[in-house]
Amino acid sequence: MDQIFNELSACCCYQSKQSANAGIERMLKLVIEMNKIGYTQQLRTARDFGQLEIAPQYTINDWVYDRNDWVDRDFQRRLLTFVAKSPYVEDFLDQSQKELVHEFTFDGSNACGLGLAYLWGSCTLSLDGDSRFANDRISLRFYQIDDKQELEEIVQVINLTTLEHVLANSEILRSSFIKEITNGSRLLEQFERLFPKISFSEKAKKQIAVLTGSEQYFQEIVRHIKVLHETMVNWSSGPFDPQGITWSVESVPTLNQFGATRQFTCSDGVDRLFSCHSKLMSANKRIHFYPITEQHTVHIGYVGDHLPTHKYPT
Repeated sequence: MDQIFNELSACCCYQSKQSANAGIERMLKLVIEMNKIGYTQQLRTARDFGQLEIAPQYTINDWVYDRNDWVDRDFQRRLLTFVAKSPYVEDFLDQSQKELVHEFTFDGSNACGLGLAYLWGSCTLSLDGDSRFANDRISLRFYQIDDKQELEEIVQVINLTTLEHVLANSEILRSSFIKEITNGSRLLEQFERLFPKISFSEKAKKQIAVLTGSEQYFQEIVRHIKVLHETMVNWSSGPFDPQGITWSVESVPTLNQFGATRQFTCSDGVDRLFSCHSKLMSANKRIHFYPITEQHTVHIGYVGDHLPTHKYPT
């Protein structure tokens, strides 16, 4: 998913060229941080992006070609790389109006970037010189009309102005990508970005890779992995205790009799005994996991059928 720039945040929001330069650099760092979450580095902008005035008589284009010593050439090149030429934000909005007419406004002005973020279920990036966008939640007016009804309501959009905003909303932003995981291959392609606290063994990767997504339990696998990841993200002390999924540890008799079937080589090359396992009850499947809280990592060694136990050896 591409990133979206809030053009309203560039209304001559800095007092000097130097402060405008610092503000753009801070925003470009947000683009880089968002890329780590899973967004592309393409920044969708309004058509007049280059002509937006960020300081008195100083536009974004002026900044791009500014050769003062205090302007970092690398950041100038990054902006040119990040900013997609077309389609522009307005183009996406025009496409969305084929079935109904709508309009987004903020503080009396048309809000193209904020409106597109709402339609995409995404967020906007803003320059930090305008105090109106200091919060990570922005309310805007949404008006729409079709051949049956007219509707006006106030809606909210996530707005990112600081690195703290990105960190505070990272899990929400990552979760928006989970719906795009439609099969095992997609899960393996995306897990490092979506679930950075999860590490799969080679065995688990092979088991996941063959999943087509049509299995009735596939989304349950994704949900269990998400819960394990969020538990580690939020862990600070005490036991590792995932909530919202059914899980347990193996009994001593089972480990004595079938421990070898629960021995898996982790991504760090270490063989571990995976006693903890979550239970996909409807399909009799199991996910064997090994949390290492001091490393903030959950190793997943096995994703598949219920392994033999002392009580049910076959």
